Amino acid sequence: MLDFVERDLKAMAPDLSEGGRFKDVSVIYRVDPMLGNSTRLIQGSKLQPSESPEYSLVSERDGFCPFCHDTVDSATFPFPTEMVPGGKISLGRSKVVPNILAYSTYSAVGIYDTARHFLTLSDFDQALLADAFKAMGYHTQMVRRYDPQVEYSSINANYLPASGSSLIHPHLQSSNDYVPLTTQRLFLQTAKANPRSEDGRTVFDEYVKAAKEMGRAVADTGRIDWITPFAPLGFHEVWAVFKDLSDLTDLTDYDFDEIAYGLSKVLAAYSDENLSSFNFSLQGGGHEGYEVGYRLNLRIVSRSPLQPLYRSDVTYFERLGLEAMIDLAPELWAQKVAEKFS
Repeated sequence: MLDFVERDLKAMAPDLSEGGRFKDVSVIYRVDPMLGNSTRLIQGSKLQPSESPEYSLVSERDGFCPFCHDTVDSATFPFPTEMVPGGKISLGRSKVVPNILAYSTYSAVGIYDTARHFLTLSDFDQALLADAFKAMGYHTQMVRRYDPQVEYSSINANYLPASGSSLIHPHLQSSNDYVPLTTQRLFLQTAKANPRSEDGRTVFDEYVKAAKEMGRAVADTGRIDWITPFAPLGFHEVWAVFKDLSDLTDLTDYDFDEIAYGLSKVLAAYSDENLSSFNFSLQGGGHEGYEVGYRLNLRIVSRSPLQPLYRSDVTYFERLGLEAMIDLAPELWAQKVAEKFS
């Protein structure tokens, strides 16, 4: 039984329109029954831009880009042929290359289109997204065949510096590992703690059913339910929950087409709201996923609007995986700080 905890904290705040007179303000506190995170729903808009983003800040290529068509072959490397036959993965306009930053046992970068250095959110159409997802899915399948001990896979994206991305050229990233992301682990724990009902329904099914009953349903595209979560981890968050698939290796080209279709609609909605940046994460449940009732899911959030000289240090890993990526061991940092005390 899912428990949707909600409480109005009844805050007080000065009202600028009334000379700073304090007024009661509703602050809704929620705890999500799937991940256990708490969220505060506040009044007023913290992120919403009033005008369209100024894309000229980033749309023109300025110097070297490793993912553009004239440099990608010389700036990237092939995969080991024992993992990827021929060493390369390409599909349509997309290309998958090894990630030079190792943040999981097997990681890769997927480039949507080497010929397009910049995309607005309305440029992310179904065909573009589908090819990139399929190419990344092929890489995941090859990794899992190469190393059957790998259990936990995800396909993710940061877009533009406000999302934590270090490059403008649009790209995806994958993570294939022996250990789960925090959100994968929490979803699995929730599934194990709530076994399937006698008619085969999982806790994910119950969560989606509750979303529909509570007014958080977005769309049903066939094999995927699109909903908004009870207690979001980020702004404008949308979930895509598969009805009967548990792991990335279960996905067919048809499934990737459906993901791409729905995601293109979410990004179009972001565009209508003058948003420009996002993170998403498509996460599977590993070998045990189907057994415990895990449902393959994609979650997407918007990030801060485009502005000069701003890059967030929070990526999809932290925002949607609840996994911190730290570039300096705490033991080394302790030594550096200790020097200031000596």
